[in-house]
Amino acid sequence: MIDLRSDTVTRPTAAMRQAMAAATVGDDVYGEDPTVNELEATVAELLDKAAGLFVPSGVMANQIGLMLHTAPGDEVIVDRTSHIFNYETGGPAALGGVQLHPIDSPDGLLTADLLESAIRPGADVFPRSRLLSLENSANKAGGRVYRPPQIEAVAAWATAHGYALHLDGARLWNAAVATGASLAALAAPFDTVWVALSKGLGAPVGSVLAGSEALMQQARRLRKRLGGGMRQAGIIAAGGLHAVHHHRERLQEDHLRATRYTIIASGCRKTTFGPSAWPKPLQRCLPSTWRSPPLKPISSSSTWMASPPPRCWTACTTPASSLRRSGRKPSVPPPTSTSTTRTLRRSSRRCSAAMGLHKNDTRCYSTVTSSEGSPVPDATRVSPACTGPTPSGVPV
Repeated sequence: MIDLRSDTVTRPTAAMRQAMAAATVGDDVYGEDPTVNELEATVAELLDKAAGLFVPSGVMANQIGLMLHTAPGDEVIVDRTSHIFNYETGGPAALGGVQLHPIDSPDGLLTADLLESAIRPGADVFPRSRLLSLENSANKAGGRVYRPPQIEAVAAWATAHGYALHLDGARLWNAAVATGASLAALAAPFDTVWVALSKGLGAPVGSVLAGSEALMQQARRLRKRLGGGMRQAGIIAAGGLHAVHHHRERLQEDHLRATRYTIIASGCRKTTFGPSAWPKPLQRCLPSTWRSPPLKPISSSSTWMASPPPRCWTACTTPASSLRRSGRKPSVPPPTSTSTTRTLRRSSRRCSAAMGLHKNDTRCYSTVTSSEGSPVPDATRVSPACTGPTPSGVPV
């Protein structure tokens, strides 16, 4: 069984367990654990920040980040879909005494135009807005990412209006892979930023908060206040350090698998990104007739839709045998016209095997015909680039 609840349900690899068992440790409350110190320095360097602080969880990293930039009664601007607003048990109010100002966005990404509505008048009856917090990638918004130009535009707005900047970078590793930008570029404008070790990287515990030396000194004190001071923490820090050194390069494989699963599960009737945004191996190995139109953008949003829907992808979400037993028909949207209706004359059970990602899977698509019964030209042709097996390390 593949557990798709979260990227947190991982287990340490054998090499990670060995690194943890062999870790050199000290008392981290005194700043004397060499493995923790190495992890903090390594992540701070990747983010191009002066210092880092190892904390037990991402929630603690966020709460410390907010407390560093605010005083009780202040306000923090966030997107309505953000983790801070939805999934931290009211921590900002309970721990920092601050109020969150959630902004509605169409796609989970804040822009300067949207933020204009958050500006408060200077009257005494209003809270003081002190901090803008972004989340990259935006998990509840489907994993959408801020790219460097978007970050720069929002940061320029925040600076012009006197806001500090905090980044919830729980999955910043993934955002860097998805955008091709460096971690440092994605973190550059932020006063504080943190990254998780226990999500896509697969370490069992921990996150690292980073910022200036002065801010991290304050953060260490706040960590102690929140109960996050750990003694021989090098044992768990070693797992994170191993993940940073050895697991980051495999995130691209995770993205490829997730994209392929999305295509299968959605029937490609509706996706939130077009083919040009898909991982290169997936772009290269799609059938040529599906890589260009029929996929086209809907002008009112960034949503992409197949028109007409590729029936193989749709049928693959339910095995043909199950449909026969239940007497149901595959659930597909009605075609735009009868002349473009396409039906698949092959059992859908084979389609889920590889979704036509390499040449040998043309059997999945077999004969595709129009409603008049004549073959659809090139309906089963696979891109000439797909002459070999599935890309290395990506099992079907």
